[in-house]
Amino acid sequence: MTDAAIHGQNPLRFRPLLVVPDANIFTGYAWTEQLLVEARRGRVQLYWSPKILEETGRVRLWIWIKRTFRRSQPPTGSSGWKALWMRYSEEAHAWFSRVSPYLWVIDDREPHEPAWIEPHPDPNDAWLWNTARRVNADFVVTVNLKDGPPVDPEGLRSHENAIYVHPSIFAIFLSIWGDILESGEMPGDLDRFIRDTAGQQSTRDFQTITILLRAMLAKIAEENAAEQA
Repeated sequence: MTDAAIHGQNPLRFRPLLVVPDANIFTGYAWTEQLLVEARRGRVQLYWSPKILEETGRVRLWIWIKRTFRRSQPPTGSSGWKALWMRYSEEAHAWFSRVSPYLWVIDDREPHEPAWIEPHPDPNDAWLWNTARRVNADFVVTVNLKDGPPVDPEGLRSHENAIYVHPSIFAIFLSIWGDILESGEMPGDLDRFIRDTAGQQSTRDFQTITILLRAMLAKIAEENAAEQA
């Protein structure tokens, strides 16, 4: 859909973005906080699955151990290890209690959803794709893009309308998306609007964000048109 066609749908009726964050997203405080803020605002709906939860717990434990032992020596004696475990358990419970209310848990069990290549390039990521496909996700946000769909002619890693995107790019995209939501309309000069909002980004990042934004605006406009038909 062209920019002109998108403009023809103004004012656009927006819905929350359907987002599946990979476990590696939750290693970054800023990434996690932005997703939670956008979920509270009703701008995104977040989904994870039993396998994503399992990996999130494992990754966060490993990071916690490395951070803790950089600051101090490992404890000695069973009481010291027990106290350390209790401290981690309390922090983990607090983190999951804060994050969990904003994420829906989706069944990711086999049989696996058909992917862009069979078998899936990384069997451990098949669960991530199962989750995305079963909620008709708009975005899968992950640091590990190499096991996602190949880049299409438009420059997106997309399959079945789900776009795989790096969290650093998605963070900028969400900021720009929020500004568009405030007006409810497609900016008159989209390229200039993105440059003004995104600030000092590399040319490659700017191009990726522009493609992402056009793709999502076109998707929303097509949904609006289908509802009116």
